[in-house]
Amino acid sequence: MITKCDAVPWIGFWSKKRAADTSPTLPGVFPELLDQHRKQATMKTMLDKKQIQVIFLFKFKMGRKAVETTHNINNAFSPGTANERTVQWWGKKFCKGDESLEDEHRG
Repeated sequence: MITKCDAVPWIGFWSKKRAADTSPTLPGVFPELLDQHRKQATMKTMLDKKQIQVIFLFKFKMGRKAVETTHNINNAFSPGTANERTVQWWGKKFCKGDESLEDEHRG
């Protein structure tokens, strides 16, 4: 018998790091300045933690993969808004049937 968690591929091979960094680089711009700019941009469009968790749950219910969810959130808001490992953690929690958005200790 196939369960929802068997049919929804949230865990497994997504933990592989991408071979190349896809962040844009500008000639003559120091990485520290680029990071500072990204942090400022993130502050302008920062989502509340609960809002991000609701998106995780929505994407899980739609059958989306963790890597796709992370990519879409980061593209829509700003790089670093979602972390792939965090999305996987929430996916495991949802697979167990716990769809509460309580942020319990992740030990």
